[in-house]
Amino acid sequence: EWVAAVPPAGPHAYPDWTPQALAFHVRPPRRALVLGADASAVLLALAHGAKTVEVVEDVPGLAALLQDAGPFRGPTVRLHAGDLRGTVSAARELDAVVVPPLKPVGHAGTESAVYTLEAVGHCLTALAPRGLLSLAAWEKNPPRDSVRLFATAAGALERMGLQAAPRLL
Repeated sequence: EWVAAVPPAGPHAYPDWTPQALAFHVRPPRRALVLGADASAVLLALAHGAKTVEVVEDVPGLAALLQDAGPFRGPTVRLHAGDLRGTVSAARELDAVVVPPLKPVGHAGTESAVYTLEAVGHCLTALAPRGLLSLAAWEKNPPRDSVRLFATAAGALERMGLQAAPRLL
């Protein structure tokens, strides 16, 4: 039976070796927001010391199904159904906002509203002064989605009056 135990971070913990784990290694979060019910993002946040992890899933049926499953249950994780952009625009002082690859970018009818310039801007505004935003996209060859996501992040920083310097991206 699953008891919401956090796997140890280390060479045998597969999610800890993924690109998604980078933000947690750079600066372990105390408060994290995960946009989309991504179990590995939740486990990474908990394994790296997050005291609270809020998970927002935009598909109500999936949120209800996962409410008592694996890493989504427990006193430090709060999973609920809701609008991803609305939740992040209301959030403040987060140490980490994690946007796992929700849906393939650029496929007609499947593009997520979290990958827009405005939504990435909301994610950046929700961060504490030293908070980190972790964005991910499915890799393709040639690499269109990751380049587009990088350009979107740079554009959101510029809208905030910040130059998209290498230290910010």
